[in-house]
Amino acid sequence: FLREYLKSNYDRMVAEIMAHHPEGDQAAIQAFMVSFDKASIEVKGEMLADLKQRSKKSEDPAHFSKVERKGLRKVYKRELVKRSQLLRIAAAWIITVPASALMAALLFYMMRGMMIS
Repeated sequence: FLREYLKSNYDRMVAEIMAHHPEGDQAAIQAFMVSFDKASIEVKGEMLADLKQRSKKSEDPAHFSKVERKGLRKVYKRELVKRSQLLRIAAAWIITVPASALMAALLFYMMRGMMIS
């Protein structure tokens, strides 16, 4: 359910960006959005920083407003959070699985020792 919500929210944001710009900018916006979708997380951060610098110098071909750049930055941060959560889950799994195996082995040999004697 959450994944569907995030996807629909992202699609709504893209539609709003496309609606705010005249037809002449649509090609540049579409090209940027396609490259933004396909980029890795590190490249997305660089793209947003470059977009901000271009906007300050008025060299941005798509003419993204500050609000639109903020929306793209939220998408970027959300992907960073997903990535960090995945790393936390993997780290927790790496720690807990061997620890529980060690505790099970200790319990097994303790019970075995009591049964033998």
